[in-house]
Amino acid sequence: MAIRRMDKSGGGIELKRDDYLRNISHHLGRMAHQVEVRNSISLFDLNIAAEDFYRGVLNRVYGLNLVNLNAVQPNAKAIDLVDKLERRAFQVTSDTSIGKIRETVRKFEEDGRQADYDSLTMLMLKKKKTYKELPSPSGYALEVKDHLALIEDIKNKCEDVQSLKAI
Repeated sequence: MAIRRMDKSGGGIELKRDDYLRNISHHLGRMAHQVEVRNSISLFDLNIAAEDFYRGVLNRVYGLNLVNLNAVQPNAKAIDLVDKLERRAFQVTSDTSIGKIRETVRKFEEDGRQADYDSLTMLMLKKKKTYKELPSPSGYALEVKDHLALIEDIKNKCEDVQSLKAI
């Protein structure tokens, strides 16, 4: 299935699945690059805006109803986005260090969040590192993703053009 849009001459141009995937991957890659560049000069505004941006993307890709916890409880400990019904929590961060992952897991457990959520996903705003050993949480799943893993999920989970167009 393809979607048609009008070009300047009034003729139709079909946008296909691959066109949307190219566009989405371009923008996700650009976001990751901008986060890295801005963070290098201590501009962290994009990190904050990314929480709401990714909330929308994650909701579409995974069929969630995430809420930005920081809007309800500013600077919430360990997690930024939550879907209480689906019992999923996300930490959106540009800190890709193993120390950040360990600290987040510690705070998540310290606050007893594993009683409320079955999974904690660390969504890295920059390319994640190769981790030799991730923490082994008890009672919930831990996942570490970056924009590369997210575009792969978009490709695999969003099969129709309308879903990709929405993203």
